[in-house]
Amino acid sequence: MPKHPKRRTRRNLAVLALSALCLTGFLYWDNTALQVTRFDPVFSDLPAGFDGCRIVVLSDLHGASFGAHNADLLAAVAAEQPEYIFFLGDLEDKYRGPADGYPAETARGLSAIAPTYYVTGNHEWAVGGVPALKEILTANGVTVLSNQFVPLERNGDTIVLAGIDDPNGYADQKTPEELAAEVYAACGDPFWKPAGPPEQPVCAPVQPAGGGSGVLRPCPRRHRPPARDGRAVLP
Repeated sequence: MPKHPKRRTRRNLAVLALSALCLTGFLYWDNTALQVTRFDPVFSDLPAGFDGCRIVVLSDLHGASFGAHNADLLAAVAAEQPEYIFFLGDLEDKYRGPADGYPAETARGLSAIAPTYYVTGNHEWAVGGVPALKEILTANGVTVLSNQFVPLERNGDTIVLAGIDDPNGYADQKTPEELAAEVYAACGDPFWKPAGPPEQPVCAPVQPAGGGSGVLRPCPRRHRPPARDGRAVLP
């Protein structure tokens, strides 16, 4: 039987092109689709007053809109009936650039649903203008935590929420260990968990002088000092 190498080559190329197209479609969907994951964490030392507390954790919007004026996103968040919203960075995107009105509109929508707390991601520092962005978010109802902590109260109990800036921020910014020491100095040995960007995973306990156990620390990364225009380089 005669062989047809050219026909086989065309077939292989067609399969390769289709595979590439499918992969491109999946990557686009994975980076633009609104995805919701639900889980019920268990903390043995969580104060009883916070049992059943509902929290929505958002990150990596990268300037994307889900529906007109983010209506789909806000509806999805509201449907979870959160008592708090934690936004863990990358509200903006280096490659798209800051969209006019996007941070303010997103902040207003989220803070109208529940108290919203925000820490920076690496893309905000790459875009630049982080101080101005923080002012916009604050003016629109969001609590910005820049290596700071706040108490959260529920049913007579209190926990501490600590917000850690992305390590691509200022080279001389407060370290997680320094923030932990401040928490212990102000609050004794409370139940608390830090909120940090996804690029800064939790890995080990903080043990400042006099500190207790059960506190998590983001994995250390080398701080990059920003350039003169306030921008930082993405890793």
